[in-house]
Amino acid sequence: MHIGEQIKLFRDENDMTIEEFAKIVGLNRGTIMNYEHGQSKPRSMSRINKVLNLSAEELEAIRPQKEPRKRKSPQKAKLESVVARPTAPVRRKKQNGLKSQEYIIGLVDRLSDEQKGLLIGYIDALLIKEMMEE
Repeated sequence: MHIGEQIKLFRDENDMTIEEFAKIVGLNRGTIMNYEHGQSKPRSMSRINKVLNLSAEELEAIRPQKEPRKRKSPQKAKLESVVARPTAPVRRKKQNGLKSQEYIIGLVDRLSDEQKGLLIGYIDALLIKEMMEE
């Protein structure tokens, strides 16, 4: 069994994501993925072997705490659905190399919750006005 298979087996047995394992051994996610897929081999096995030989208690002591998944606020989910809603053909302008939808979502992410609420209200008003004109 090559090192990548050992890492994968270890992660599966310990219900661990690639990100968690990478953080513990001090490597990035892509490196661990390459090991698991046999695309590269570690230059130094010492850090990985130390982790692979830990007891469950030792592993739990150094394992990063899982952060709760961030749920989208209702306003952000609504905005994303409005932005992604197909309407008339839209010219896709590039803004700093991003598609216009991604650019808008990036801007919205920078807003405070209060500003997001105001933006959602404005968008709702625009959509209602558009529906009334049809």
